[in-house]
Amino acid sequence: MKQNRKKAFTLSELLLTLAIIGVVAAITIPQLVIGMQKKQAGSQLGRVVSQVELGCQNLIQYENSKITDGSYINNLSDVPDLSIKKLAPFIGAQDTDETVQTSNIKKYSSVPGTFLMQAAYADPASGDTINITPTEDPNEVVLRMLIDVNGSNNKPNAYGKDIFEFGLTNSCKMVPYGLATYETDCANGNISDGRACSARVVADGWKVKY
Repeated sequence: MKQNRKKAFTLSELLLTLAIIGVVAAITIPQLVIGMQKKQAGSQLGRVVSQVELGCQNLIQYENSKITDGSYINNLSDVPDLSIKKLAPFIGAQDTDETVQTSNIKKYSSVPGTFLMQAAYADPASGDTINITPTEDPNEVVLRMLIDVNGSNNKPNAYGKDIFEFGLTNSCKMVPYGLATYETDCANGNISDGRACSARVVADGWKVKY
């Protein structure tokens, strides 16, 4: 009686198959990692922005609770002696006692994000950033803020990748840098100003699509 035997793979065929799998993995895995990092960056940025806006509102309420003469604080710039250090506890940030790049950028950290906050002026003695000239305009930016979504100790530490710039207004709204220019300055394959990507991430629903 004749037996039917199944033909097995040869060693060369197995090696070829493994080589093909390796090439496909080398191509797809890095793209999957980059995609996951972009997704995390966008969602983390959204959480941080919400945290800052809520903390700003809590700061104003806290300051109002201390007023006994019947007056009322309407704007963030009305907060007495407003400074980054004064806002930090209300957004869950801690002073790392480090200055970054120049004397008017102080670093505050919270887990899992790091905030690099910058204002127009700085106290030369302490290095603390202080308030821009007080104004009653609710849309006026009072404090400028750089947000590093994965911590300053983790690369790439680059605008549009893990660092994003926002301005905190008198009415506690976070306004992204580049609202008027992001369509040209942060275009796919042609990013001329990484800071403008802050506005693009917001426009794309807290997603890094570029």
